[in-house]
Formats: sequence, structure tokens, C-alpha cells
Amino acid sequence: MKTLCQQYISDVKSFFPSIRRKEKIFIKNLKNDVECYCEENTVNTISELYNVFGQPNEIVNSYYSDIDIQPVLKNIKTTRYIKTGIIIFILISVTAASIFGINAYLTQKAFEEQDMRFEEFDRKKMK
Repeated sequence: MKTLCQQYISDVKSFFPSIRRKEKIFIKNLKNDVECYCEENTVNTISELYNVFGQPNEIVNSYYSDIDIQPVLKNIKTTRYIKTGIIIFILISVTAASIFGINAYLTQKAFEEQDMRFEEFDRKKMK
């Protein structure tokens, strides 16, 4: 029973594109309502919660229809820019690490080859 209520809240959370302070308050209030309902009634299926409270997408749609959407869009854009920046940083870091690794490997091979030549030169000199 408790897990069905948690699953329902998790389903609702998954429909929010980003969760700011106002969304956290909304989810907390919804969670309290759902938990109270679950404690008072025997809930056997999650579809029962869907029938009583509504589908998760309907809840999120009604939430966004009641508020100003501009701050939400700004937050989504900012989040997208941050994620894009992080991805670019990771790609540059991986590329730089790969180049550094290849360069170190080639340098090591060059030193090994030079060392072999030096050893051959020493052997010829000793004879």
C-alpha cells in the first residue's frame, strides 16, 4: 500500500520538466493528500489512485495551467544551457585526455626506441 502511494508520487514527479521550490511545495502537498488517502482507505492498485487523484500528466497540466509559465520556460532554457555546457566540457576533457594519453604513449615508444639504439651503439663500441 505504501509503495503504491510512493509510486504515484514518483509518477507525478517524472512529468515535471524541472522541479523548483514551488513545484516541491505542490508535490509535498499532493504527497500529504495521497498518504492520508492511503492511510484511510485500502489501496490495492495504482489505478485506484489514478481514479481518485487523476492521471499524473493531468495533475501536472492543471498545475501549469494555474501558474505563469514564463519563469518555468526560463528555468528550462537555463537547465538546457547548463546541460549542454557540461556535455561540451566532458567532450573536450575526454578529447584532451585522449590526446595526452596518445602523446605520452608515443613519447614512451620513442624513448624505448632511442634506448635500444643507444644500447646497440654501446655494444658496438665495446667490441
